[in-house]
Amino acid sequence: MGFLEDLLYGVVTLVVLVALVGGGAALGSASGVGWLVGALIGAVLFGVLAVVVLVKGGIKGMRQLRGRR
Repeated sequence: MGFLEDLLYGVVTLVVLVALVGGGAALGSASGVGWLVGALIGAVLFGVLAVVVLVKGGIKGMRQLRGRR
């Protein structure tokens, strides 16, 4: 079942990326700062979210390696 979980995780990640970049572009265009600036803001938010998830997962993994839960 590992393959299906990885596939689902990849699809969800792609959907979140497209939603943040597309939503940022739409909001940037509507607010007057430009779609490119909005898309870049959305991409930065995705990057921050990805780092948070990776750090949180790393902390959880280290705790499991040490025998704690």
